[in-house]
Amino acid sequence: MSDTTAPSGEAGAPAPTALADIKSGTRVTVVSLNGGDGFRDKVISLGLIPGTSLRVRSYSRSGPLVVQMEGSRVALGRDLATRIMVVPELEKTN
Repeated sequence: MSDTTAPSGEAGAPAPTALADIKSGTRVTVVSLNGGDGFRDKVISLGLIPGTSLRVRSYSRSGPLVVQMEGSRVALGRDLATRIMVVPELEKTN
């Protein structure tokens, strides 16, 4: 099994969480892809690479997860979403 990881973040940053565990409305950044070449090729072809910012649009415990990034929406099966590790993005304050 191989791991594709984004550059390391700041000290004290939140621990990565599986995309499958993120609730609707949450904005996250992809930090790693935990799987073999076939898995990585598939998710990279969808535009999900380490460093990508996205928002979870639809979350259910048993069905697919829908995410939005740069104007596109992508539905991901739970199996794929459990192997995409993300960290929440900080809320911007005015």
